[in-house]
Amino acid sequence: MSTLTLSPVPTSSTTLIMSPPKNPRFTEKELRTMVDEILKVEPQIFGAEVQHTPIARKLELWQTIVNRVNTVGHHPRTRDDIRKRWSDLRGKVRAMASRHHIAVRKTGGGPPPTPPDYTDCVVNPSLF
Repeated sequence: MSTLTLSPVPTSSTTLIMSPPKNPRFTEKELRTMVDEILKVEPQIFGAEVQHTPIARKLELWQTIVNRVNTVGHHPRTRDDIRKRWSDLRGKVRAMASRHHIAVRKTGGGPPPTPPDYTDCVVNPSLF
């Protein structure tokens, strides 16, 4: 005589998979603060001095940026959140530059394209 045993593991039809809540968008103040703070230390975390800056110092600089952004914002941001947003902004600026470069190289008549105003990216990063 065989007995029927039920598995304690629920089936996929009864399992609810909850995704983590999305972070709210960066506010204007958060973006301005982030850009200002990163530009102050950019050579040490991205540029010419990056190889001479110890990892502990880079982490300290990122934590300073995170703390400054969190003081002006209402939602706590992590280092990964800020690095991702910075990377996204840089990508959008590069895309603008690429589109302008392609437009300049086109043949044909008409006036030349006006160069993009990159200061908008720094002055008003929420547009991007």
